[in-house]
Amino acid sequence: MSLRHTLAAAAAIACCVSAAPASADVLATLEFTQPTGTVGPNDPVEVWLKLSLDASSDALVFDAPNGVLPNNSLLPTDGYYYDANNNYQVKPFASYDASRTSTSSGYGCSGNFWNGCSGGQSYEFSWNFGADAFNGLTSLNLQPGESMTYLFGTFTPRPAGADAGTYSFSSSHAAFWVYGKSADGDDLQQWVSLAQTCPGGGDCAFTRVVEVPEPGTYALMGAGSLLLGWVARRRRMR
Repeated sequence: MSLRHTLAAAAAIACCVSAAPASADVLATLEFTQPTGTVGPNDPVEVWLKLSLDASSDALVFDAPNGVLPNNSLLPTDGYYYDANNNYQVKPFASYDASRTSTSSGYGCSGNFWNGCSGGQSYEFSWNFGADAFNGLTSLNLQPGESMTYLFGTFTPRPAGADAGTYSFSSSHAAFWVYGKSADGDDLQQWVSLAQTCPGGGDCAFTRVVEVPEPGTYALMGAGSLLLGWVARRRRMR
């Protein structure tokens, strides 16, 4: 499955590298806070996620400004880089650069919200890097049994409005970037997935039903507006 993810503190990019799995010592789950709903054709659709640690999990802690790496169970053994010929290469980490660690997000390209990652026919997606974001955090302290809720991003309907129907997607990731060097001095990086929504499939997708009012509904709304305007005018004339 194709995967798109974000570079920390940068614009979203498409990438085809494989994510390194987090250690089993970090027991995290990721879920949609409002998996279903109904919206109008011109309504933006926000996607909120909740990242939780199991009570028996290791803590999820790092602090890039102060040079504190995530605990050893989270650090990947290998990283990747592109050589002078732009060939994808993988080498073991010889050292890590704690100052560059940051959180990131990703999504799978299934579902008609995405249109196969080529851009939705009815919606465009924008990552959230502002308030209530998970992307680009340079420090994090999540203890066993704790959780955090964040705005993953927003689907914005095209100017003409979204077509009526049901829109869905299922795969979203909470992750972080690790940087360092190989024994040969090559700059390495790796994207480590902490948790993803719907890891085993099943009926857990993020779904929105778009309802477009019938022409008769618009006519009634217009008639109601005219009536209110007439009543207001009569009151001013008294």
